[in-house]
Amino acid sequence: MERFVPRVFISYSWDGEEHQSWVKNLAARLRDNGVDITLDQWEVRPATRLPHFMENAVRENDFVLVVCTEAYKKKADKRIGGVGYEDAIITGEILELGNPERFLPLLRSGAWVNSRPSWLAGATYLDFRGSPYQEAAYVRLLDAIFGVLPQAPPLGSRVPGWGLDLQYRNDEFGVLLRICNRLKAAATYSITLQGMDKSMGNPAHLEKETFPPVPLAIREPVGPSDCASWMTLIFTTKADLSEVKIESKDPLVPSVFVREEGIWRVRIVVTSENVGTDVFAVWLSWTPGRPPEACDDPRALVFN
Repeated sequence: MERFVPRVFISYSWDGEEHQSWVKNLAARLRDNGVDITLDQWEVRPATRLPHFMENAVRENDFVLVVCTEAYKKKADKRIGGVGYEDAIITGEILELGNPERFLPLLRSGAWVNSRPSWLAGATYLDFRGSPYQEAAYVRLLDAIFGVLPQAPPLGSRVPGWGLDLQYRNDEFGVLLRICNRLKAAATYSITLQGMDKSMGNPAHLEKETFPPVPLAIREPVGPSDCASWMTLIFTTKADLSEVKIESKDPLVPSVFVREEGIWRVRIVVTSENVGTDVFAVWLSWTPGRPPEACDDPRALVFN
């Protein structure tokens, strides 16, 4: 299998011989670490068409390393010279393709606000100030180029050793729930609807619905290594399916009625005296005239 070789173009301003030499040394080090660098000092020859070179360099490489200095910001923001032309290509590509992650900002000198072009406002950056620059910054740059950024550890349970699994099933009557006990001892559980968050056209944009917690099951037993019977969480209350009801098992707590179509994230709390408390979530879609449908992934839910 061939080794992955990322391609990177370095965009910088000619601030003087010292700065040009610094950029070339950085490019040489990156090449020594397996990065195929496009650098004008190595590529441009007499009669090279500079606009064509810059357009290809920005568009055809995997990443563009933007070396930020006070002079770079001035030329970029005022569209002066080669830096100004490259920045016009970069901002146009970001506008058209929505790919700002391709452009890696590196701060070489000055304060960030005085050295970054305006289109990098709000972006994080790698701090390469100082001679020598910090080795940790270089390692982070390599990690970003090769896509080996640190990964978060696996998600665990709110309760260590949690052994009660909340399951759901769609059927013609609505959505059913049950508890499966993975423990070696019997358990007594209660299930409560903690809340519902309505999707506003995007699963990441949710609006909380306000109502008191609704008990769905109260102190129900389940044996060791066994599953409880299916219980109804949501069912239609009218023959024409014009509304759905989440029924409270506590006569003092009102049930929840859903009367408008949409997609909701339903948050459900499971409590067991001998195990603890954990929170689950399921996505629910409902359209008048059809039974409600539950799913783990909101992107799989549609309604007409």
